[in-house]
Amino acid sequence: MDLRLLYSLSLLLLFSPVPAAAQFDFDPVSGDQANTLEYDSKPRYNRVEGVVPHLEIGIKPWSRGGPLFRLSGAYASKRSQVRGRIAVAKRFGVDERWLLEMALFQQTASNESWVIGTLENSLAGVVLREDFRDYFTRRGWSLLTNCRPGEGITLRFSLSGRHLGSLATSSNFAGSILGGDKVYRVNPGIVEGWELSSRFTLELDRRDNPYFPVTGWILRASFEHTAGDFAANGLFIQSLYYAPLAGRSRIVARAMAGVRRGSMAPQYLMKIGGLGSLRAFPDLFRQGRYFTLCNLFYYFGGGLLNALPLPRFPGRQGTSLGLFLEAGDAWSKRIDPLIDGGFSLLFVDGMLRIDFAVPLRGNRGDWRITFRLFERL
Repeated sequence: MDLRLLYSLSLLLLFSPVPAAAQFDFDPVSGDQANTLEYDSKPRYNRVEGVVPHLEIGIKPWSRGGPLFRLSGAYASKRSQVRGRIAVAKRFGVDERWLLEMALFQQTASNESWVIGTLENSLAGVVLREDFRDYFTRRGWSLLTNCRPGEGITLRFSLSGRHLGSLATSSNFAGSILGGDKVYRVNPGIVEGWELSSRFTLELDRRDNPYFPVTGWILRASFEHTAGDFAANGLFIQSLYYAPLAGRSRIVARAMAGVRRGSMAPQYLMKIGGLGSLRAFPDLFRQGRYFTLCNLFYYFGGGLLNALPLPRFPGRQGTSLGLFLEAGDAWSKRIDPLIDGGFSLLFVDGMLRIDFAVPLRGNRGDWRITFRLFERL
């Protein structure tokens, strides 16, 4: 049997719902299972794959100290293609703080996963015919070691050999509830080829709660080197700071910076603008080898809203106000900072947010309104 055919058939069993780490992304590793056999499903929807049903199976046939096998598969309906991933992971050491994982994969990837979550992006496509990511494919193998040497400290090293494929498309297939005559953005192409990637990441987490933090900070820094058809080095840093103030008000500050040297292929450029970064500007407004972004959020909490002379309405106790100021740019030759500001309405403790933003520098424009789900800062 042709080895390429055998490899393709083996991938029919595989899929990862989350792309391999790209630029600012830092995917959590799989934890231990309580049961011998577990199932999970994370379907998605986007403009290049259409509806993507998904099934993931976790198998741990031996004791707690044995390896964990994870198989997942999905079907990209618009392209009639199977995506997949198979991985085996094993924990070692004191308190099982070391993890080693080996995987084969064929997956759809995006460098904009940090901008918006998969579920939120899928809902935007289904309801509003909006897609806030750009996509390409990865096919290959990976080795990963993850270590937690102390409380709130994570060290990770990964080595991956993968072929990058283009998903360039300008199609506008039907499939949104309220999209009307809107047309999806073109999904840009990339330069196809093979790369060998080595990546080291350090995470320091000093938040009081990893899911709903009130105070503390988190810092992530990654260095990546690629060889093969593309030679490039990249350094990516991001941090979040949380500080409670009087009453229920609080400050959340985010800072991000990145630099890529070497290959100028589109998949190595960083993009900025719109949802998740500078919300008063068009989505993915600029791109370049250098990237910087600072966001400052001030949330009043529900106390101030209740004190204002406003009409009573259902759910008011879970509604709050916020102010924000943002600045950043993505460039290759000359920086020209973009600045915007505005205010937010937050419902259900921030699980639903409506942002009203206006450009202050870099682009004249009217107020822009954006909606966010599940993105609680």
